[in-house]
Amino acid sequence: MPQITPISPNWGSRGSQEGPGGSQGVPAPPHLRRYNPENLATLERYVETQAKENAYDLEANLAVLKLYQFNPAFFQTGVTAQILLKALTNLPHTDFTLCKCMIDQAHQEERPIRQILYLGELLETCHFQSFWQALDENMELLEGITGFEDSVRKCEGGFGGSWEVQGGPGEVLKGPHCFGIDP
Repeated sequence: MPQITPISPNWGSRGSQEGPGGSQGVPAPPHLRRYNPENLATLERYVETQAKENAYDLEANLAVLKLYQFNPAFFQTGVTAQILLKALTNLPHTDFTLCKCMIDQAHQEERPIRQILYLGELLETCHFQSFWQALDENMELLEGITGFEDSVRKCEGGFGGSWEVQGGPGEVLKGPHCFGIDP
């Protein structure tokens, strides 16, 4: 996965000596605070960069979602969808759940967010065959997201792919997470 310079988790916080590019020793200007709505456009472009370059920065993505909570008029469905898709690529970690919890219920019902939440539920419950079928029916969700499918395949392995049990009709569930067991 290509490396992009992450935005430091402390960027813009009091006492931070880092700017949005994470460079050491450069004080962050006072107007650059993590939850300053004036920074939202920069953070949204950063989300798009992550999608295009197959990179991931949870802290920056959570900052975008928090800004949307504070400023609902600025909410962007497309950016939120990209954040959720990137979080799915980091399963079995809890990033997807963290992101989902920061999106209000009304927005969770919107397309394409609703479809992505469904895909996430399938992955989190180890319904891999159903996930791939649902994804095939919704490939437009991946527009602009580089490396999504390969990243998810790696995530499947993170669930401990050596375990298999029969699930619902025609489904094979894999991984100890399907049983509530941490690998």
